[in-house]
Amino acid sequence: MVTEIRSVTTQNVKEILALQIADEQKGFIESIPECLEEAEEDQRFIPLGLYQNQIAVGFAMYGVFNGELWLDRFLIDEHVQGQGLGRHFLKKIIVALQQKYPCTEIILSVYPNNSGAIHLYESIGFAFTGNSDGNEKIMRLTRQVDTNLEL
Repeated sequence: MVTEIRSVTTQNVKEILALQIADEQKGFIESIPECLEEAEEDQRFIPLGLYQNQIAVGFAMYGVFNGELWLDRFLIDEHVQGQGLGRHFLKKIIVALQQKYPCTEIILSVYPNNSGAIHLYESIGFAFTGNSDGNEKIMRLTRQVDTNLEL
């Protein structure tokens, strides 16, 4: 299996827009069109396509805001959830971001009732900070992740 992270461009945007999450997850993340519109309006957001064997299977978006590196969006298509791709790509994104930016922390926010995402983030090493971003709780990763990217 070959996985890769690609920039979202005019060549692959239709593939990215076709990704879907389960109905019960829709309240936890903005739609991909909303994310891409936000990235168009604010160039600090960097949208990414997540690919397995040349097929789009996920989406992520990050940015640096006030000197802090945020993993702002992360999703795996509902048709391939439960296969370990979330964990795999989360690690892969973190490793890429830690190589690209001279930072010691990566920050994200999550709804407190999104137990699946919280479990995933904690298993990678994110921990709650005690702070909030609106209705979402902020989590922070302050160490290098295990670079074993096998599924």
